[in-house]
Amino acid sequence: MKGHCYLITLLIICLSFSKGKFSADYEVVPLPQEITYLRQSGFILNQFTKITFEKGDSLLERNAHFLRDYIKELAGISLEITHDKQDTNNIALKSSLQNEVNDSYEISISDKQIVINGAGLSGTFYGIQTLRKSMLPGSNGKTVFFPSVKIKDFPRFSYRGMMLDVGRHFFSVSEVKELIDLMALHNMNHFHWHLTEDQGWRVEIEKYPKLTTIGSTRKDTKINHNTGEFEETGKMYGPFFYTKNEIRDVVAYAQKRYIEIIPEIDLPGHMLAAIASYPELGCTGGPYEIAVKRGVYDDVLCIGKEQTFNFVKDVLSEIIELFPYEYVHIGGDECPKVRWKACSHCQQKAKELNLNADKYHSVEDQLQSYFISRIEKFLNSKGKQIIGWDEILEGGLAPNATVMSWRGIEGGIAAAQMKHKVIMSPSQFLYFDYYQSRDVTKEPFTIGNYLPLKKVYDYEPQPNELTDEEKKYIWGIQGNLWTEYIKTRENLQYMMLPRMDALAEIQWTLSENKDYQNFLKRFKKMQYYYDKNGLIYSKSFLDAEILTKPDSDKASLWVEMSTPDNAPLFYTLDGSTPTTKSEKYTGQFRVSQSSELKVLAYRGDGQDNKIQTKVININKATFKSITLKHRPSSRFTFEGENVLIDGILGNTNYTDGTWIGFHGKPLDAVINLGDVKTVSELVTAVYLRLDNRVFGPAEIKIELSLDGESYVEVFSKKYNVSPQGSLIGRSEMKCQFTATDAKYVRIIIRGTDKIPQWHISRGGTPLLFIDEFILN
Repeated sequence: MKGHCYLITLLIICLSFSKGKFSADYEVVPLPQEITYLRQSGFILNQFTKITFEKGDSLLERNAHFLRDYIKELAGISLEITHDKQDTNNIALKSSLQNEVNDSYEISISDKQIVINGAGLSGTFYGIQTLRKSMLPGSNGKTVFFPSVKIKDFPRFSYRGMMLDVGRHFFSVSEVKELIDLMALHNMNHFHWHLTEDQGWRVEIEKYPKLTTIGSTRKDTKINHNTGEFEETGKMYGPFFYTKNEIRDVVAYAQKRYIEIIPEIDLPGHMLAAIASYPELGCTGGPYEIAVKRGVYDDVLCIGKEQTFNFVKDVLSEIIELFPYEYVHIGGDECPKVRWKACSHCQQKAKELNLNADKYHSVEDQLQSYFISRIEKFLNSKGKQIIGWDEILEGGLAPNATVMSWRGIEGGIAAAQMKHKVIMSPSQFLYFDYYQSRDVTKEPFTIGNYLPLKKVYDYEPQPNELTDEEKKYIWGIQGNLWTEYIKTRENLQYMMLPRMDALAEIQWTLSENKDYQNFLKRFKKMQYYYDKNGLIYSKSFLDAEILTKPDSDKASLWVEMSTPDNAPLFYTLDGSTPTTKSEKYTGQFRVSQSSELKVLAYRGDGQDNKIQTKVININKATFKSITLKHRPSSRFTFEGENVLIDGILGNTNYTDGTWIGFHGKPLDAVINLGDVKTVSELVTAVYLRLDNRVFGPAEIKIELSLDGESYVEVFSKKYNVSPQGSLIGRSEMKCQFTATDAKYVRIIIRGTDKIPQWHISRGGTPLLFIDEFILN
């Protein structure tokens, strides 16, 4: 940012305005790359201002109509649009900027006119979006003053995407268009439309009518947890699908807003709806049933049958007729190989292709690579390119494929090093179906995990592991919204906003221009827009941040608290509900005994005055030395073993860092109490979330020692596998034994060996999540 030396002059101008004037602010979301204020008077928008464009340019005229609508919405003025050249009191739209990036634009504002000049029509459109957002929160009938400025702007990444899954839950044409409008507001240019799933087929295919007469309807919807006792709607879900005319309508709507739609036909896995419609496409021949719950299913397309390829080619031929763009997403993710291993057709095909297992890939991995490569060749022959999830790397990558990296960043790194285009959408940073708040009891039920706004904003899409040359293969970034648990328009908006705003800034703004606190200030404009238009968004980013720091010498905790908007904080330590008459937070304070801290962030009566809770338990294990024999899962290590003795009880979100998770190995910990103490009880907690493969313990053992070498077992208990119908959440485990003197305490907690047969992930290895160790 530069040119801010003019700000004093600008401030004087703004203060000289009566309260009937409104001054535009160019620091919007996403933040433009360069804003230079000029030493001259600004532009005043009034009812006589005209919007001008080059005569005969119908597409630029269409942009002019967008601008007129935006100004009418925000300023209450309906401006005239004309191709007559004007020298004063006009907003001139052009598309003649000399820049090889079409999405680039410049805005020049003087006292005479506003000029928005794009390198292409899309650039002009994004310049219009910046001008539009500069008018937020809206002038409400006041005269609008635009300070004199020169804005030079361009996107950091070419691909700026958002994905919507309509397979699990369907969203209407009007709801999809609403999403497209939000994407336009955020300078996004690719809408990834996930159209097919195990739970439903959502696009009309004329050659295969059963895909919609059968495949678009499931007998029920089970949207709670995969435990055997589900929340059931008790009625058919469907038929829900888009006709070809509806698809064409949405495509045209998006085109006008410079958004390309990338259709996804997910294959060869996630095809249960198609196989249920045409059983001959599967390995076993059925019968098959459209999935009524989330999960990964064994029944997939049979690669050994030629009719499968004919089906896929026919379907894709109709898809590419509907979507006039270069790219088609063909999925390729989460495809179990168990049916192929037992299928005579698939094994015969492997023999014909002379496929043999090697050090890295099974025969079935190579069968999938063969399938993907063959489909890619077909689409290439039609002038199209493929995008696939990062599983398409397994078995060998198709020659021209673009990789969408979702299982972390590793797939994207590998593809970029192979000189393939990459779209980064790692689940831990860009899956918007994850919880936004630590306290999930006040959030809509969803798939789990924890992805707050700041974590999205701080994501850097170009990994340090890549060279500067390899980083050029990072084509762009995409946020993904899976809808297993998202049923309504309101829920969709809530899960997406405001994380979509953070995503937009990652996609557009150079990393050196990003700043989270500055982003939050600019986001207030977007809040106004959302409120005015009745959009639902999460306010969890305003939650108080409660930080604790151990003082082991004094067996106490220092507590420090803050909010992003500096809202005053009031708190209690006895579990009572805080009010504005409670203790006001003025700085860090010490807690030296077990307490239930409750904090009120007060923003005025009638506002979002949320209360947060942190339970502190200071006991004989707190702040002591702890060692682990086995490391936790790399995904769920968080702050490591000290989480178990930090005095903070884990809350309702097991992925927020107050728990640690183990996968395939037991927790085997030794706590050094420092000196000999008498102990008779260990209290800990496990988390149960069976749909996410998070199970309880199979066995707990406790051993005590005076010297750290010779241990005596004082407690041992085996537990049944977490049963179907287990409640989601924290489950406390009390382990009592005869009072014994000890300096070292060894705790062994072994998880369930295998996920039981009734579960969708039967036979797999479950996760085990452990909370605080409390020694009494």
